[in-house]
Amino acid sequence: WRAEPFDFYEWRKSNLLELGHFLPRSISPPSSSPWFIRYPVVANLIGTAAFVKRAYQKKAGHLVATNQKLFYVRIPKAASTSVSSEMLNLITPNLKNESFNSTQINFLADAWLQTSLPDQLKTFTGFTVVRNPVDRIISVYRDFFSTDTNKPFIYQNYLGGILPRPLSFDEFIARISRIPDRFKDQHFKPQYLFLKPYQQKRINVSVFKLEEPERLQEFLHPFNLALPHLNKSPETMAVEFRVYGYDQKTAR
Repeated sequence: WRAEPFDFYEWRKSNLLELGHFLPRSISPPSSSPWFIRYPVVANLIGTAAFVKRAYQKKAGHLVATNQKLFYVRIPKAASTSVSSEMLNLITPNLKNESFNSTQINFLADAWLQTSLPDQLKTFTGFTVVRNPVDRIISVYRDFFSTDTNKPFIYQNYLGGILPRPLSFDEFIARISRIPDRFKDQHFKPQYLFLKPYQQKRINVSVFKLEEPERLQEFLHPFNLALPHLNKSPETMAVEFRVYGYDQKTAR
């Protein structure tokens, strides 16, 4: 089985065209896919080079609601879509009357994500949400690598195609464990690395566990933010462990 060629640029363009009124003024939908997308080998090389280049740029990544003096450090696969949606409602209030799917919310969040760390952030309230690493990596595999997923396969040009689809869960774990942390994609990069730029600049970020939603809800209440039920039940976790063959060998 081989994944169909996927034009990420066209996918992004079609989504951003529908979101034009909600994008920052500095961002506009791309006009067309780049020329090299028509040549798989070249696209693979350019995609890998671009990823490696970004890996050496240790950037932060947060959404800022300036009026509320609140910022959120976005960690993918840790309730990031739910939290980003609430933050975007503060950043662009007219968004509240719209109904967007998770893909559109994530594209919007990417568009509004800030990577600079001005000293002003030290006067703001910062927070993030982390997740049990095992649950997080199972979620990544289920969403992008299992054969029954409906999501576009976005990893075909990642590091020369090191992560094809389909890929067994054990082999997926074995391969990403051999990738240096610096070059790991955001979906399976260790969560502490998202916070490192803020720690280096001595910008305080409160950390909340996805499995303890009550603390997060209490924290967000003064900002008039309310999130859905976020944590996964132990029963569901146990089912996923059995389905994907999680054992002590894979854990190591």
